[in-house]
Amino acid sequence: MKPIELIKDFFLVFVITFVVVSLVTYLYGLLVHSSGTFDWATSFRLAIVLGIVFSWLHYRERKKKITE
Repeated sequence: MKPIELIKDFFLVFVITFVVVSLVTYLYGLLVHSSGTFDWATSFRLAIVLGIVFSWLHYRERKKKITE
């Protein structure tokens, strides 16, 4: 797998996770605390972690398919 593909996978997962977690934290704050605020720190941290993990898992899957 080329490094550019790994970066694309990371970026795609990062953006999707960041948007979804931002919306979920906003809705949670709105419904539970009656103050709709985004939790940017949690969204950013979770997006980085999931971006790394899912990119790495996808890399391992593709590497396994190539060696078989």
